[in-house]
Amino acid sequence: MGRSILRPAVVSKTRRGGSARCSRHVARAVHMAGSFADFAPLTLADKRCIAMAMLDILRGKGHTADLDEPGGISMLEWLKRRKQTKGAIERFWRVVLVSALDEELDRTDARFGVDVFWKVVFVEPYGIPDGRAVRALADLYDGCKTEIEKTRPEK
Repeated sequence: MGRSILRPAVVSKTRRGGSARCSRHVARAVHMAGSFADFAPLTLADKRCIAMAMLDILRGKGHTADLDEPGGISMLEWLKRRKQTKGAIERFWRVVLVSALDEELDRTDARFGVDVFWKVVFVEPYGIPDGRAVRALADLYDGCKTEIEKTRPEK
């Protein structure tokens, strides 16, 4: 089985009648769109605001401008700035990020939360084929390893 079968290109029609290839980052997000749309615990409003926040992550290639503010911002603040609903925060963002980073959203630097979604949703070439992440946790934590070690030293 060739690599092109595992990582199909997304081709769409342009206004001029030609076609354009989307990046593999977009292909990954499109691949998961059906499951996301069918996810019953989220309302349509929840899904819409989550999709808009994901679009911000995609546009910035894993780095949005407000991540560079002096002193940083919490993940909860980052979500509030993107007008995330309470349901989206509680049933989606908190579930994923507390599990991945072992810290509450108001205590997690937004750089690390955004990095988790950038790496897992948009960068990982093989996705999450059967509900298990194929990227090692060490890779996810790479960007925040120093901060984690400062706050949670080994005993």
